[in-house]
Amino acid sequence: MNRPVPLLSWILYDFANTIFSMNIVTLYFSLWVTMNNGKSDLWVGVANAASAALIVVALPLLGVWSDAYQRKRAYLVIATIACCALTALMGVAAMSGLGTSARVLVALACFVLANFGYHAGLVFYNALLTSVSEPATMGRVSGYGVGAGYAGAIFGLLLVMPFATGKLLHVGVPGFAKEWSEVAAAPADGTFRDGPVALDANYEYELRAGDRTLPAAAHEDFVAATQQRFIEVTWTDAPPGARLFRRENGWGRAGTFIPTGILFAFFALPCMLWVKDRPGLPTAPVNIKGAYRQVFEGLAATKKYPGVLRFLVGKWFYEDAISTVYIFMAVYGAKVLKFSDEVQGKFLLTATAFALVGSFVCGFVTDRVGPKKTLVGVLVGWTVFLSLAAATSNARHFWLIGPGLGVLLGSMWTSSRPLLITLVPKEKQGEFFALSELTGKTSAVVGPVLWGIIVSAAAAAGWSEVNQYRAAIGALVVQLVIGGAIILRVPEKQVGEGTSRMKEDGAETAADVNLGEPGGDNRGT
Repeated sequence: MNRPVPLLSWILYDFANTIFSMNIVTLYFSLWVTMNNGKSDLWVGVANAASAALIVVALPLLGVWSDAYQRKRAYLVIATIACCALTALMGVAAMSGLGTSARVLVALACFVLANFGYHAGLVFYNALLTSVSEPATMGRVSGYGVGAGYAGAIFGLLLVMPFATGKLLHVGVPGFAKEWSEVAAAPADGTFRDGPVALDANYEYELRAGDRTLPAAAHEDFVAATQQRFIEVTWTDAPPGARLFRRENGWGRAGTFIPTGILFAFFALPCMLWVKDRPGLPTAPVNIKGAYRQVFEGLAATKKYPGVLRFLVGKWFYEDAISTVYIFMAVYGAKVLKFSDEVQGKFLLTATAFALVGSFVCGFVTDRVGPKKTLVGVLVGWTVFLSLAAATSNARHFWLIGPGLGVLLGSMWTSSRPLLITLVPKEKQGEFFALSELTGKTSAVVGPVLWGIIVSAAAAAGWSEVNQYRAAIGALVVQLVIGGAIILRVPEKQVGEGTSRMKEDGAETAADVNLGEPGGDNRGT
């Protein structure tokens, strides 16, 4: 029987780790590197690729350790504490007195290791599922965990937002906003000799004229030499003698790193305390060479099961494209759509809510029409919506495109796992899911760097910022088309046959896993 306290503690860990993936991987860290410090997207891409490369190298060994020593919880604790501590150190480095490049390099190094700790923790967390659930309920419990992960992404954004902007969805939060101070004044004769005033993104501005308070009109400009965007407060429509005031709101983007590390640790604490390794399992010697040999043997074994290798290759292409989208979504929103951090937060909240809905609905669609047809349809949807994203830079259009991509994200994870289940026998499912996970991590090495190279090359060629990002998104669309074309050649099991076989074998059907991949490490990205 499932014990409620360990079960709920295990589920809560998924809530905890998506606070990191949403706030750090998807939103604030990439914006801090590119917007606050003027670095190109390539810096973010290389950091994510380096982290993914470490994961790829370590993943087979982590699995062996997990099985051999039966100390999954101990390893989970180490990985989680390391991730949380390094996330906090990112904040320390970001707010230090180091020079710009040194500050960014130290923070990037901390990010690479923190992200590695996050993914390493997922290996042990997923393996602990057997400690909190019986085989008959594993699919359901896994789904509850992924659902909690989506909730964690939403609440993580809300909990950290005041640290960044001093507001919660445009409402000021007491204690985060400081006192108003005067920074400029329009001459009484109305000549306005002083010109515009540079706006710092961490401040809120207003004009005061006598007893009246007026919004401060803003003008956007771009300074190519430093790759930083400045917004200037102008004196447009300001009456003579008006005074410009500002007050600091929140701690800025770098101010979110420490709270994110603390929140991750806080909500992960129950899992680290009350989820224990399943008793009675024997330990085994660690065979490092055997761990890596098993990867190559797994690839060779795909020849025995028609369609498995095609599935993995197709998954490499489409997952590379989609994970790259979620790494750079916030950067695109800030540079091309001119979204403020508050608007970015609302946008990501909306997209995540639709991802949760999409994952539920897609589970039933997958059971009805089959996982292959569903996955192909989802990839067609991704191709269409990303093409629309490349074709328009109108921010209003993205309030339709974003939720659509959210639905498709949840649907993709929901339909891909049941498809693999139909291709391999029950006794090989664990082996091939591990291989599938490794495939996804390998793709994450390429996509972010490719994006950064395309954007940097287009910038060097003199392309406009909008066209730089259109080129990068276009490359992702090509990858999606290639991935979808390969998936089309994967053999399709009959719906009744696939579903009945999965039920007979005690495996998870789409309805059981309708919330996504184990660990949900792409829900926030």
